[in-house]
Amino acid sequence: MLCLNPSIKGRFLSGLLLFCCFSTAQAHELSLIIGEERWLYREYSASNQELNREQGWLSGFETSLLWDIGQQHKIHLLYAFQDDPLEYDGFTQSGNPLQTITDEVTYKNIATWRYYFDSAYLGFGGQYQAWDREIRATNEASHLNEYYRWFGPVLELGWFKQYQRFKFKLAGSAASLNGDLVVDLTHVGPDKPKVYLKNGYEVGAILKLSFQLSEQWALQLKHNQGYRYFPKTDSVFALIDSMLEEIHEPESKNYFQGYWVGLGYQF
Repeated sequence: MLCLNPSIKGRFLSGLLLFCCFSTAQAHELSLIIGEERWLYREYSASNQELNREQGWLSGFETSLLWDIGQQHKIHLLYAFQDDPLEYDGFTQSGNPLQTITDEVTYKNIATWRYYFDSAYLGFGGQYQAWDREIRATNEASHLNEYYRWFGPVLELGWFKQYQRFKFKLAGSAASLNGDLVVDLTHVGPDKPKVYLKNGYEVGAILKLSFQLSEQWALQLKHNQGYRYFPKTDSVFALIDSMLEEIHEPESKNYFQGYWVGLGYQF
């Protein structure tokens, strides 16, 4: 059963307001869905040993607009938000085992132009993502705040089929990602160093089923699978406990899959 925390509820209401405002536009389809996404995020050393992992379920919602601008051309806009804690299993800088909780907030903004064939489409556009990650303090380690920002081009390929009141859709996407990571070290020094993330990528697949409830309203069910990768970054220097330390972002891999339900409005 899906339980949204107060922060999610606020974002959900914001999304609902956005949904209602967009309903005055001349759009082909508006959607609002809620769901859960399972994350498995891992970081690796230069010798390919696992340094830490975060895993668990993130609650969230998505709002999207499919804007018909021609017989075969459409604009797709998507905004997604997630917010929940994950279990963290790793090590301290001294090498001792560390188990704690990370508080996660993620945002995703995607805009693509799509060209439609008879039962398929090809899309191209861009995306901007943000991930705010707070690793909670324990008796062995201080808290740590990290702020990730990613952006890059997106390529989409989709296939769909209409069966009377049912519509079946299968789509895939690939994105090239660059960005940066700001590490908040003000609890141990004056610095907030920025590490530059580059040459990352993300691939994903979506299976979506729509059931027409009326001429305009449809029930939507969606399942997504995805994988995000970033190589190890170059090092930067920061002042930590009055000493100049070298820091970098390790190689990271993130697997995720989600289950969503919501409504679509067509006109």
